[in-house]
Amino acid sequence: MAAACQAKATPITREPLVNISHIKIRRGYSSYKVKLDNPEQVQTIVAEINQVRQKPWNVFIGKPGACAMHLIFFRNNEQLPFYLMVGAKAILEVPIAKKQPRYFLKIDPQDIPRLRTLVLQIGLPGNCKW
Repeated sequence: MAAACQAKATPITREPLVNISHIKIRRGYSSYKVKLDNPEQVQTIVAEINQVRQKPWNVFIGKPGACAMHLIFFRNNEQLPFYLMVGAKAILEVPIAKKQPRYFLKIDPQDIPRLRTLVLQIGLPGNCKW
């Protein structure tokens, strides 16, 4: 995913995620999903994501790669207006609404250790490697 990333304009931080009730994790573009609804597990992943959301993100121009896990966040039963594509070297925030900017952040594996462990337990899409 990181190979196609291009920056535009001034980097910005993203708003923290709050009151997340559950997370659905999808392997790439497949229909396979895992639902995280254990409050402790959800809060651990949200805290890790919020740490990287404080870093400077850039507007994304390009085509995302296929080797990413999709994290879909819910507040009660309502889906937030975006989802995250998490790859080995970058995170891409994708809005649900069309024609809205997408944002990306280059990451290192140590930025998301718990999420990385969870993703590897679930299994990556296709022949992807992290």
